[in-house]
Amino acid sequence: MEMLARNKADFISGFMELEEDIIDPREDCKILYPLNEILFLTFAGVLSCAETWEYVHDYGVAKLDFLRGYFPYTHGIPSKSTFCFVLGLIDIAKF
Repeated sequence: MEMLARNKADFISGFMELEEDIIDPREDCKILYPLNEILFLTFAGVLSCAETWEYVHDYGVAKLDFLRGYFPYTHGIPSKSTFCFVLGLIDIAKF
């Protein structure tokens, strides 16, 4: 069990390092869903064969407990329009 916890911590650390190159252009006071949560959900959803933002959203709703094992998702899962808006703002080539 300790090895799983260490691997999970290593994974989160590695994921956060990848995210460091991505600039979140949103105003801090207007952020309800942190960028790391949106990117992680997108990554997990696509790896689970989600092909649209609606499918990524549905994946997030179905797997919220799993996702909360990595990040808090305090406000739940963002809407598909939030995915489109946020990912449209960032330099996706860095992702």
